[in-house]
Amino acid sequence: MSNIHYYAQDPETGIIYRTVGYTYLNELIVYPKYIPDLDGSRGQEIIKYRGINYPNGSIKFMASNSFLESSVVKIKFSDRFHTFLPIAQKNKLILYDPTKRLLERIKENSGRGRMLKNLVSNLSKASGIGKNNFGLDASMLAGMDKRDSDIDLVVYGKEKAKVVRDFWEKVKSGNKYSITKPSGNSKAIVKRRMSYSPLMTEEEIILWEECKISGYFKGVKFSIMPIDCNGKYYYRYLPTGQFSGIRVKLKKNAILCDPGILDLREHEIEVLYGPSNCFVEQFITFLPSRMGIFLKKGDKLFITGKIYALTGEDNITNFALTQFPWDDKSYRGESYFVAKKEKCDLAHMIPALLGLEFNSSHFTE
Repeated sequence: MSNIHYYAQDPETGIIYRTVGYTYLNELIVYPKYIPDLDGSRGQEIIKYRGINYPNGSIKFMASNSFLESSVVKIKFSDRFHTFLPIAQKNKLILYDPTKRLLERIKENSGRGRMLKNLVSNLSKASGIGKNNFGLDASMLAGMDKRDSDIDLVVYGKEKAKVVRDFWEKVKSGNKYSITKPSGNSKAIVKRRMSYSPLMTEEEIILWEECKISGYFKGVKFSIMPIDCNGKYYYRYLPTGQFSGIRVKLKKNAILCDPGILDLREHEIEVLYGPSNCFVEQFITFLPSRMGIFLKKGDKLFITGKIYALTGEDNITNFALTQFPWDDKSYRGESYFVAKKEKCDLAHMIPALLGLEFNSSHFTE
């Protein structure tokens, strides 16, 4: 698994996919994000599109009769992830490069183009990070944005992301860059992010959002996702069928990217639910709607997910807590996956969400 970040189009079906990783060198895991639709409201060309929510809507669409495989994208069994996945041949896709598209779109003679140019120029000037280190993401990368769509950006490299974040932490409402933090529009943020998980309170949603580089620029929502250019995850993933909930107290600063790894051996771990004899060494994130998070020493996290056995190239196996959106048919949206800075003790809710009766024996001692 390499830390890539693309949107890509299947030239045969016209479907625009979100790429989420590799199975092997030329095989990308992709999920449909924009579908050709005569009644769609997205797209700048003659062909119109409709957007579908990732990952829930993407998974439902692929399970429906509307999804058409092609010679480019097929649902295949992956021996690396031990499940069926939508896999594309990278060299046959039309790839949308985030940085190239950003530099193209800031030249557009349109309101969106001018706003994007203004925002990126302000961020670059204030942080000292060159424009070539930023890229576009989501609807603006795919050319599917509307007049009121978010401006989603990426910044390459953890060190550069830290610099941008340092600038962001100094920003206050009414500053000369016309940037405000998400808490300045908390009702809108809560409404947009309620799909995170029922295990998150409204206060926790705001806390989590403020761990990102995210806010409003001249009234338009924007965010910046840090991309770990050096992230390489060469494992085979085998589901154990075990679910776990843990608390983590950070012993040092950390950034959770998309995807990203938190080495749990470096922090204090308390197992709340799940097998006590199966020590998880890593937390691996694959749900970017929650990530791009900057965490500080002393922060306390509450994380739930499934336990996977990871075997590396050295044939050594350890265990990781994961939030894969493709693990198996028991995946139920984002209902029992959560990673948050905990303000409310909801550990007792986990058995209920799994359809179990509450019993203290569910919890490890």
